[in-house]
Amino acid sequence: RTKVLFGILNGIDTDEWNPETDRLLDLHFSADQMGNKALLKASMQKRFRLPVHADVPVVSMISRIADQKGFVELCQGSPCALEQILTDLSVQVLIVGTGDKAIEEKLSTLADLHDNLSVNLIFSNEAAHLVEAGSDFFLMPSRYEPCGLNQMYSLRYGTIPIARRTGGLADSIVDISESDGTGILFDDMSANAIFAAVQRAVSLYTSDSDAVSTIRKRGMAVDFSWINSAEEYMHVYKTVHKG
Repeated sequence: RTKVLFGILNGIDTDEWNPETDRLLDLHFSADQMGNKALLKASMQKRFRLPVHADVPVVSMISRIADQKGFVELCQGSPCALEQILTDLSVQVLIVGTGDKAIEEKLSTLADLHDNLSVNLIFSNEAAHLVEAGSDFFLMPSRYEPCGLNQMYSLRYGTIPIARRTGGLADSIVDISESDGTGILFDDMSANAIFAAVQRAVSLYTSDSDAVSTIRKRGMAVDFSWINSAEEYMHVYKTVHKG
């Protein structure tokens, strides 16, 4: 059925999700004026009880806490991938979301043991906007993802996505190994692969600030508005009509 199947990405509301005008943020920024992103990072760290360190990258997740989103691979085992990230890398991890109670309990236990992990079992649009704006990286280790929206929000806010190369994530993120790279992609659905991807992000952040800045600006320039999606739908309708 390949010849009659078409894949069309969702779009995002570029008025609601706009770092230059976001009504849920106290400060605003753009690709040309990024200074306030650092201030929003500090505000986010204070809000979510993380040490305020500008030189330590924040890797965030805003997600339904479920198997699909990679939490089993992230939290299973001892030490689990999340523990290794927290202990072996100079990084802060911020998680916002609700879902599977057993995974919630594991995350809360880890947060009690590590001051560089903030777990927030809440559903909040205001918090989501602050986290997207203030984070350095956004982790999406999904088992499958038909489209996904958070990677689009992240790119719009200069927050570099770290994602598994699947579904809509593969269609909307270009790995930084490419000349037009916008994020970090990995293939295996495993704890080791998640750790390696985050390690790659931390290494980039600590070793090449110019590259980080370039990747951020490149991602912010990508157009994920509904206009593009609408045009693709129109193309499909016209093709079907002609057939």
